[in-house]
Amino acid sequence: MLSTVDAMTWTFPSETFLEGGTQTLGAQVEALLKRLRDWCGEHSEMIGRADVRVIAPDNLLFVVMQKGVPYDFELADCLTDLDIEVARSADFDLIMLNVQKIPRCSHASAQAFIDWDNAISIANFDEHA
Repeated sequence: MLSTVDAMTWTFPSETFLEGGTQTLGAQVEALLKRLRDWCGEHSEMIGRADVRVIAPDNLLFVVMQKGVPYDFELADCLTDLDIEVARSADFDLIMLNVQKIPRCSHASAQAFIDWDNAISIANFDEHA
């Protein structure tokens, strides 16, 4: 699993700028990772763990494992709100974020959703998740 430090060393195309050249893709990804960590902290009572998989420099998959097995409608609504917030934000307009919620499951079962060897750990509130 990539640590936060490893995630920050990911190579982003330096020639990618917002209109007006005010922010690079790398800066947007760093800001988004911080936003995702903050969001996880705000919803820690519902989350077992959360990880990000870098699909491409501008395409991230945010996988959230809920604390329980039954479908969590409240968490689904919160993730939808986060997805819309990020999609509408000019601060993240160079990034495509996909979000996925999975039920609590074993580390091995979760491997079907997230490649642990290439994931950035965002939050882990449950030692068994």
